[in-house]
Amino acid sequence: MPSTIATLSSGIPALQRLPQRKIFRCGSYYFAFFSDGTNMVYYTSPDGINWTSHTAVVACSDGLLFSVRYYNIGGVDYVYYARRDVDASYWYVYFCRGTISGDTITWGTEYNVFQTGPPSSFAIGAPDVEITTDGYAWAGFGLRFVGVWARYYVRSNSNNDGSGSWSTSTLFSLVTGTNSVDPIGCLVRLTNARLYAIAYDNEAPIGVKGKLFDTTWGAVESIYPSPIHTLYYFSAGPSGDNVYFVFCDSSSTHVYFMLRTYGVGWGSTETVESTAIKIFSAYEICVDDSTGDCYVFTIQAPLGTTIYYYKRTAGSWGVQTTLYSSENNPISGTLNSYINTDSVNNEIGLAWDNNPPGRSVFVRFGVFNTLLPSAAPKIVGDGISWMVF
Repeated sequence: MPSTIATLSSGIPALQRLPQRKIFRCGSYYFAFFSDGTNMVYYTSPDGINWTSHTAVVACSDGLLFSVRYYNIGGVDYVYYARRDVDASYWYVYFCRGTISGDTITWGTEYNVFQTGPPSSFAIGAPDVEITTDGYAWAGFGLRFVGVWARYYVRSNSNNDGSGSWSTSTLFSLVTGTNSVDPIGCLVRLTNARLYAIAYDNEAPIGVKGKLFDTTWGAVESIYPSPIHTLYYFSAGPSGDNVYFVFCDSSSTHVYFMLRTYGVGWGSTETVESTAIKIFSAYEICVDDSTGDCYVFTIQAPLGTTIYYYKRTAGSWGVQTTLYSSENNPISGTLNSYINTDSVNNEIGLAWDNNPPGRSVFVRFGVFNTLLPSAAPKIVGDGISWMVF
């Protein structure tokens, strides 16, 4: 079976939620961020098998409260996070940049991106973070005025470390119903300082919407004007300036894929999985920027025991393949991934948590070589059995 990063107390939502990202590879080390139920923590590994814990980053009781990105900028390895917090008076969104040396992160100052209150009247949804190719820092988050309106905000800062002022943009303004659920969204880094933002609101007008930032924000685009399965929402990734998007339809329980082509717009839905008796609680996408191929990982709901994957090549989907199965340890429905397709590491890393009811949570990890034949099973390291693409 895959390696175990950490064993946590029962019921801790360590990695959630999609579409946030929390794992990456930097140099010779794998990095995995999650909540241990009290703090945001990170573990590192030189081989994907043996993991070392580090000093807790900041108080954070739930994995959905933060998102992470890693980039090498000017020869320096940086990791960034955006997180949500609340006290008796206000809700907050914070941003911080860390500098990586080996398997250690030196954190800079944590800056306030946004605050509002009182908590009894407002709520902030799961945040996301992104860094565009010009070095600007971005944070996206849902804001809900309880019973009145819901909005998805995106703020940017020309200072890569988050210092100074943050600009204000209301990406979507959703004046709807009782607004009982926080809007969920994500940010997708494209080329030439472009950014694409996606958000979903499950009250009328229901649907997934998007906006392109290309020097300025463009018009609102309707991606999918119908309800989607909202247990873990959706996942998105880039290939050049194209946006890849995967989600589960709430009425048919099909897993769908959509592609936005830069300069053209959104295409029609493609069916990834159409077995109606299966309801999928997680759908994670990784895109190979060098080829345009993509990989979709799914887990069957509500507490499935199997991770499946599908590969899309030249516009066609391959068959469903079982990647991992654990009959005794149900998977909570959260997947997290990264992809490297450089001259050294052609690989996908995938993390999830086994969350058996009433028992310990196991945070798992595995790595796959994207260049090997699709049916090749492999034993990796010290008895870690895995499937490579």
